[in-house]
Formats: sequence, structure tokens, C-alpha cells
Amino acid sequence: MKRFLLLLMAVLFVTVLFAAKDTLVMTVPVPERSVVPTYNPAFIDEGNGFWVFVYDTLIGLTPDLKPEIPLLAESWQISEDQKTVTLKLRKGVKFHDGTIFTAKDVKASIELVVHPKVANRNVNFLPPFQTLVGYDNFVSGKASEIEGIQIVDDYTVRFVFTKPNGTFLLGLAIVPIMPAEKIKKLDPMKLAGDEYFKKPIGTGPYKLVEIKEGEYYKFEAFDEYWRGKPKIKYAYIRQIDPTLAVSKGDADFLCTYSIDVVNAAKQNGNYDILRASPTRLQVFRFFIDTPPFNDVRFRRALIYAIDFKAIIERFYGGYAKQMSTFMIPGYWENKTLPPYEYDPEKAKKLVKESGYDGRELELLYYYTDLTTPQIMTAIQYYWKQVGINVKIRYVDAPTATALVIGNLQDQFRGKAILYAANAAIDPSFLEAFTTAHTWDFLKMNSSIYNELIRKGYETVDPATRKVYYDQAQAILYRETAPIPLWAPDILNVKKKNLKIPVDPFPGFWYPVDIRLHEWEFVGK
Repeated sequence: MKRFLLLLMAVLFVTVLFAAKDTLVMTVPVPERSVVPTYNPAFIDEGNGFWVFVYDTLIGLTPDLKPEIPLLAESWQISEDQKTVTLKLRKGVKFHDGTIFTAKDVKASIELVVHPKVANRNVNFLPPFQTLVGYDNFVSGKASEIEGIQIVDDYTVRFVFTKPNGTFLLGLAIVPIMPAEKIKKLDPMKLAGDEYFKKPIGTGPYKLVEIKEGEYYKFEAFDEYWRGKPKIKYAYIRQIDPTLAVSKGDADFLCTYSIDVVNAAKQNGNYDILRASPTRLQVFRFFIDTPPFNDVRFRRALIYAIDFKAIIERFYGGYAKQMSTFMIPGYWENKTLPPYEYDPEKAKKLVKESGYDGRELELLYYYTDLTTPQIMTAIQYYWKQVGINVKIRYVDAPTATALVIGNLQDQFRGKAILYAANAAIDPSFLEAFTTAHTWDFLKMNSSIYNELIRKGYETVDPATRKVYYDQAQAILYRETAPIPLWAPDILNVKKKNLKIPVDPFPGFWYPVDIRLHEWEFVGK
């Protein structure tokens, strides 16, 4: 009998040991994101793709960030004049409360995220919809709805534009769909703390069941998910130090740019490192209408003086790519433009030719991590070797914004260089360098550039858009402004026994179709 009980216990132990794990633990990439008391996609920026647990979009993004995958929209048709787009919606999709998804939910969700009274709304939601018929009347308060979003029937939505809009399909890929009957009761001015977003309702693979501010989000599988019941029952997104989490083996998955996290995962030995295409790039910003930055020779000297390979190896462990354009790596990047080579002698020559008088400039940064000051010190050294003098200074993010596009521009123009980032996934962002744009980081005043950007924005076909935007990037390359630096890879750290069906896996930084319901633990 004793032997039988021991054998039974051994069998039960092995059964438990090899049973399918039912809880996924992820970390928020501290300090860039945190667990906030509500889960509101109307103003969560798209860099926090964690809302793919709860919400679906109409179209999914491919790993190279193109809006091509049918999700809640089964198909879409674009009219010959490119001013009307008709969506056919998927039938039989349920929200977490059991209500059926229909066209009215599409209209209500879009009108909420672009509503002018939503504080801190995500600006990336606006360009895809701002050329809709009636959009201006809606945002000015003259109309209670956007006329150009037309419900044909429960499963057909028609979008009518005043002119073609090349960013529209991207908009359908980043706007989470919410139930109209719930969100139409919300006050747009008070969304941030609304009780509804403590347990929001979507059509996604998981239901949000608990938020503990500063600690975790807890999710439970939605068994009636339209793509199939999720294979993992529970999921947590925890606000814990990612390096410590992988050192102890407490996290199953996380996305990071940190080499410290990667090294800790390698030392643990139970993780795979999935290297994914970057979704941000580091840049230098300045105005080019004032000395010394108005001379292209000086601007090029800034690049030739920097040993990019050494910086990427030293501070990113080789997990980064030197960039030559202002677009993140991927479909929209103009790959014909070669990066500048490290050539300090050429940099010295250009500095001398530019007439730079040796005045001390400021090299500004707003990141709070420990690595950025070290990178700034390295760049200061490289520039000093070719005769460019800079003083490093930290400024907070609001001050950085005010210096570049706000009321402190006089303190920035001709006096400073800002180390910043670009994470735009659509080239329409390049409009920021056109003459009429309120941000106009460069003050370049190029009519040719302005026209290329206009054509790109008003063209729906991706291949034709790319032709225009490639030419625009070539102009920025020749002008050497702004200066693109490097794009750090997304490093996805996952437990070896976690099976992910998307390869290459892009990470959670954007709402890419990652098929979360198919994730599963296999083996021990």
C-alpha cells in the first residue's frame, strides 16, 4: 500500500509538473510605461500595444507595419476616385458582455478617439480621419457626428472623404473598437478617470478583470473570442523591474531595448531572445535657418565625426542599425540612401569650410535612463575632436517640446541640438517638415518637398505613396536635416517553453496582429 501511495504521488507530481501552464506573466517596460488605474484606448498612445489583450481593430498590421490583415473588417473596397472606402464587417463577433458587434460600434469608436474634448488624445488617431466629410464640423462642435462615417447596414460602413487620404487604412488598424451602447454614455472630458475603463469591454481575446495601480493588470481568457478560445487562461502585465524579473525567471515574456535585460535573460538560461525590427529611431533636431546650422557642411560634419559602429556596439550590444532616413526601418524606409561613414578628417575639413566660429552649443536630451548621458558624453568627445564645442544639458520632456515647437524656440534656434526620437509608423509624419505645418521642426521652406508630402498624403495606393515619400526622404538626406542616428532593435525576451505563432515577432509596441489567442506553453 505504501509503495502504491508513493507511486501515485510520483505520478501526480509529474502530471502537475508537465501540465499546461495557464498563466502568462509579462512586464511593463519600466520606466517607459506604468500600470495606470484605467485602461482607456482613447488616449493610451499606440506605443503601448498591450491593449490588444482587450480590443480588436478593424484591420491588422503586418510585422512590417502595413495595414493589410482583415480582422473585424472582412474586406474593404476603395472607389476609383479614392474618396470613398466601403467596409464589410465580420458577422457573429461578440463583445465581452455578450452583445453583438455591428457598424454602430465602428462609428462610435472612431468619433470617441478623435473627439476634440478628449484630453491627451492620441494625435496619431487624427490624420486618418481629418479629411472625412463633416470632420471639421464635428471637431468644432457644429455637428454631433461625423457625416462622412455612414452606416449602410449592420455590417457595412461607408467612409466618404473630401479628398483621398493615404493614412486612412492605418487609422483602421490602430483604433480599438468599443461597444457603442457603453461609450456613448461617457463624457469625453472625463475619460481619464471614468469607472468604465477600470473594466472596459472589447471583442479581444482577454477580459480585463482587475487593475492594481502601480502593480498589475490581470486578464482572463474570453472563451467566446471570434478567432477561437485562447490557449492560456490568465495573463498578467506586471510593473516590476524587467532585469530582476528575468534574472529570477518571474516573467514569461517582455519587450525591451535594454541590453541589461538581455544579458540577465542570457545568464538565466531559460529564455530565447527574439530580435525584431526597430520601431523607433534616435535623431538630432535643430533649425536650419540660423548659423551654424544653416550651412549643410556643418550639419554633415556632425555626422562624419561620430563613430556609429562603436556607439551601437558599446551602448546597444550591436542590437541597433545606423539610419540614413527619418523613417523607422521597414516598408516606408528609403533603402537606397547609404548611411554616412565615420570620417573625422572630412568632418574637420567641413567644419572649417562652414565658417563655424567655435561658439559653444548645447546638446540637449530628455531621457531619464542611465545610458543616454553616457551616449551624450561620447558624442561630445567625438565632436570635440573635430572642433565642435558642445555642453550637455538635461531638460524635461515638456521643456524639450517647448524648445522645438513651443514658446521657447528663441532659446533653441542656432544655439542647441536636441537628442530625440521618432516612432512614426506612417510616412505622413514627414508633413511636420513642410512650411505650413505648425510644428515645422526644420524651417526648410522647400516647395518641392511640400508638394511631395501633399501628394503622398492624398494617395491611397501604398506603392504610389512610397514613390513620393522616397523622394521626400531623399531631400532630407541631401539637406542632412534632421540627422537620423540609429534605430535600436526591439528585443523580445520569452521563456523557451512559450510558443508564439508570429515570426518574426514585432513586440507589443504597436497593435500588430500577434494572434495572442494562439500563444501557449509547451513542454516543461
